[in-house]
Amino acid sequence: MTRITTTENLHFLTTSPWNIPSVRHVRDRDPLLITVSGNYNLGKSAFMRRLGARLFLQDNYTILIDESSFWHPQHPYGLREAEANFFSIINHTMAQRDILIKSWLNCGFNVIIERSFTEDLMLSKLLNRASLLSDNETALHVNLHDSYVSANRKSDCVFYFNYPAERSKINHEAAVSSGQIPAFFCGGIDREEWFSARHRLYQDFQDSLLSEGMAVIEHNYDCYEDALLGNFMHRFF
Repeated sequence: MTRITTTENLHFLTTSPWNIPSVRHVRDRDPLLITVSGNYNLGKSAFMRRLGARLFLQDNYTILIDESSFWHPQHPYGLREAEANFFSIINHTMAQRDILIKSWLNCGFNVIIERSFTEDLMLSKLLNRASLLSDNETALHVNLHDSYVSANRKSDCVFYFNYPAERSKINHEAAVSSGQIPAFFCGGIDREEWFSARHRLYQDFQDSLLSEGMAVIEHNYDCYEDALLGNFMHRFF
């Protein structure tokens, strides 16, 4: 079980997001909710640290929440050795995301978070296609997704990493080969199809963000991160 502690004297870019403050920070505007989205192994976590450092200089009531904060202790990296528990793991991830977003926003902190409820649902749909989740289980995840989305505010800004599926695959295999991460594929999942299928879902995800009028800043081959960060700061400060 995740232990929640309280403290008011932490550097919130490096602390565990489960160290939730016990006192609300009163501010003259609503805190920002910023989502960093995209396929696997594209540099989102490193970018989040740069974004957090930039925002922290402007407003040090800012918390970084990367995806590792949601991993269940028995399954520390994504899909690895988790075939029997995919349904519960996705429930766990959605619930943890909901708790952390609401807790930190309610404390008055800007939240920079890796991925969203919709991206959790993507995983459920992909596992269903691979016959690793039943139709009933996936339908329950759809209901959970809709419930969490309706109970949470929309992101003020989404940084979307838009790269070909091949880049995710190559980066993943390089990281596995160098021992940085374990391979998280199992259950007969085809790696080529997995990255491609997830990329297709991300194209739909991007289209839905734009149709909703969401502020989307795209990270792609043509971008410069300094320019992206400058664009973000100009928009919101």
